[in-house]
Amino acid sequence: MTERLNKGEWSEFYAFLKILSDKGLRAANSDLTPGDTFFAVRKVLRGDRVYSLACPDKITLKSPGGLFGEETEIPYELVRESLPGLLAEITAGSGTFEAPTAAELMQTLKIENLKASADQKGDIKVVVRDPLTGADHEVEFSIKSYIGGSPTLLNASKATNFVFRLDGFSGSASDINGIDGRSKVRDRVEALRSAGTEFTALGASAQTFSRNLRRIDSLLPQICAQALLQFYSGRGSSLSDLVKYIAKHKLITDVTGVPFDEEDLKYKFKQLLINVALGMFPNKTWDGFLRADGGYIIVRPDGNQVCFHIHNIAELGEYLFQQTKFETASTTRHKFATVYKNAGQYYMDLNLQIRFKG
Repeated sequence: MTERLNKGEWSEFYAFLKILSDKGLRAANSDLTPGDTFFAVRKVLRGDRVYSLACPDKITLKSPGGLFGEETEIPYELVRESLPGLLAEITAGSGTFEAPTAAELMQTLKIENLKASADQKGDIKVVVRDPLTGADHEVEFSIKSYIGGSPTLLNASKATNFVFRLDGFSGSASDINGIDGRSKVRDRVEALRSAGTEFTALGASAQTFSRNLRRIDSLLPQICAQALLQFYSGRGSSLSDLVKYIAKHKLITDVTGVPFDEEDLKYKFKQLLINVALGMFPNKTWDGFLRADGGYIIVRPDGNQVCFHIHNIAELGEYLFQQTKFETASTTRHKFATVYKNAGQYYMDLNLQIRFKG
């Protein structure tokens, strides 16, 4: 019996196998088409096991055992032949599920647990040859997979709620909170605005997330809050559309007094997206450094994969900006979109979740 994992976790194992099979990573263009640059992977590291890809026809696995460790040779073809079956199982799976194709491979590759260790910075650690310098570097990559659907970039949580003061609200909180249905968040925002309520953004409710955002840019909490308000006001969901709307109506300038054009806002959102992609979490204090110091691996729906290396970080930023959107998460699970009163003043929290477009 194999492990029961979700699509994302199985996709990380698939990406690991694909690297072993391809012996490297192809750089991506901003539209996820393969670029010209190929990053040769010399080794893949999983805990105390080292998978060397130096030989042309076999993987050399060095694992603990004996005085100097054990060495096992695994034909590349064995790994390559397993990929279509595993891809089909991940595509068809739902929730947490077993992937029978993986069971024998895990035994052959001497893998007992597929989940990354807690102290690992990214999703996969490799030694990659830099095509610019010819030097080998040990780096870590984050992995996102489109197998079976579009992944999230920033997962919703209570930590991603933003607080808005409801200025001028004199109605019934229970009436607003009683609005229900699939579009209830937007309907509640619209009902408040129709009653003359002004939404004043106070920033992220979680101090850790607010501090992380300010580390990227001191005005980023206000910028994110304004984009979020426009999303829940029906102005669009894609990052590119929301930025155009905010810039056109000078919404950030009105709030901060600082002139921002579309390119200014686009740059700031790209910095946010890149840092989220490469290791900034809303609920963990962030030091400003990239956790995945190698870059970002994308597993495409067809099972092929490409990467954005740190060398082509500009392409990663453009890809993330053009291919992400805001999404409404569960209001009950993440405790938002409810009018509440504190010290005589009404407030409402709105939640930030960012997903890749389909």
